[in-house]
Amino acid sequence: ELLRREASHLRNRQQSEENRRDFARVLVSHLPFVDRAHYLELLMEKASAIVGSNPEDIASDIAASSSAERMRVGRLLRTVVVKAPEGMGKARLMSELRREVQLADGLVVEGNCWSSGRNTLGPFASIITQLATALGERSLAVRSFPELIHLARRDRGHESAASSLAEFLISAAKERPYVLLLTAVSKAPEDVRQQFDQLSRAIDHSVAPILLCATTEPHSKVTPIVQGLSRDQCSEVWSLRPFTLREMQSVLQGVLGDTPVIRELADMLDKLTGGHPLSFRETLRVLIEEGILVRDTDSWSLRGASAAADEYTRAAAAASQQLEEVKVLKTITIDLG
Repeated sequence: ELLRREASHLRNRQQSEENRRDFARVLVSHLPFVDRAHYLELLMEKASAIVGSNPEDIASDIAASSSAERMRVGRLLRTVVVKAPEGMGKARLMSELRREVQLADGLVVEGNCWSSGRNTLGPFASIITQLATALGERSLAVRSFPELIHLARRDRGHESAASSLAEFLISAAKERPYVLLLTAVSKAPEDVRQQFDQLSRAIDHSVAPILLCATTEPHSKVTPIVQGLSRDQCSEVWSLRPFTLREMQSVLQGVLGDTPVIRELADMLDKLTGGHPLSFRETLRVLIEEGILVRDTDSWSLRGASAAADEYTRAAAAASQQLEEVKVLKTITIDLG
């Protein structure tokens, strides 16, 4: 808002604010993926090694899955937990992984713990339905678990069918390996968090051709599970960090091209956002919308944003403190509820 106020005093603003806002929105909607590219490369290597398994090799993998044998040959962990606060790029990383796997003709199924509805199976209802559709009615796995699939599709049937969740997911993977994305685990109820824990251990024990990628915000309710899986060498835990100044410069170069203003703009955004990816994107959008960051023919220039930047930093600190207090109150309310 402070940036908007300062921009309102600038002269020679473009006539069509609507066009400029549309341009800014489109420009920042797909920022270059240079900041998390290394994480994506690691995930794709895992996906290639796990999901790229030939069905004929699965039986021999399971036969060699004794603890001693796996320690001797080196274990490939099949669960990755990406842990970071909201707005740090977890969703973007999963989106890029989904796109790359699908481009390679791989299968990706996903469930969201935050918006899974009231189905008995929670986010796994969507996952089961996607797998059943991908495998088809003639699939042995689909025909072997009719009650579970019926429960997933219609939320009707005996709840005891939910106990066969891990068995079905592993059976399906023997027919067609896949990547399973489970997002917002910190938002999940206790039974779903326990299902995630059990599934990760079952996948590891059976050496199933499943890459399980879960995202979560840091939360006391999910920390014991994440730590337990990591301690027992059933999963890797990745923590996403804010952008570095160099990464911000790389992103800006990908968006704006080679322009002299990049270094100054990166310094400004670092001061305003601290490298938080979502704040970085939204602040960049506002700078363009309000005519502070202006495109001049084939280059870009900054106009009069320094004073707003200083005041924004002070206001943002106060707003951040208020936001944390609101989150604490919301958490207390949810726990009491």
